[in-house]
Amino acid sequence: MKNNLAELLDVSINIEDLRTAWDKQVILSKNYTWIGRNYVDLTFFTPYYQKLLLDIENVIGEKPKNYIIQLHDHSLFKYSDKLFTDKFYLGVIHKDEYRQSCINLPVYYDKFEPVNFYDDESVQTRAKEHYDYTGDASLMNVTESGIPDSALVRTLSLGMKPSQIGQYSENHPTIMNVQSWHNVRVLDVSQPRIFIQMSYDIHFDEIVAKDINTRIL
Repeated sequence: MKNNLAELLDVSINIEDLRTAWDKQVILSKNYTWIGRNYVDLTFFTPYYQKLLLDIENVIGEKPKNYIIQLHDHSLFKYSDKLFTDKFYLGVIHKDEYRQSCINLPVYYDKFEPVNFYDDESVQTRAKEHYDYTGDASLMNVTESGIPDSALVRTLSLGMKPSQIGQYSENHPTIMNVQSWHNVRVLDVSQPRIFIQMSYDIHFDEIVAKDINTRIL
């Protein structure tokens, strides 16, 4: 089985501290219009988060491509907003188009909604089954590119068994291979899910191979 998650052991985190800092972040950003995926600058963050993100950068030895706050929290959205059910999109099996790996800081999440990884063979088999049954080649095209460019890609999740069911570390930042097929098992759209992420154009395997302390999860 291919490994897709690892802890960055040289940086420690405490989830209660992350949540306390998030409360301060919301106050600091009171005029900000939140959406599901928020691309922000380092200066957007509270001093606590800035220091933590810089510590991670220094250990990795590479500047991140961007910072993202992945946000699914109805208390920060208008109920009329179309993003009210945005969390459902996390269940779509996909590869990330715009980055090779990311570092995750879990602020709020449901441990019963882990990240699932799928091997290429299973995804291609599922796409072929769909084609044989319907004659629709859309999923075949998606599996070649890894980009979920069709609503039909949702059918990939039906009856597919993950090759890895992963949990994020609450003790250290989690490095994630987003070039493996993955999704989140979404159970409750109303449950808040807030992650701070650092995106990299360096593959997961390359980061783990660096002379830094990591532990495969």
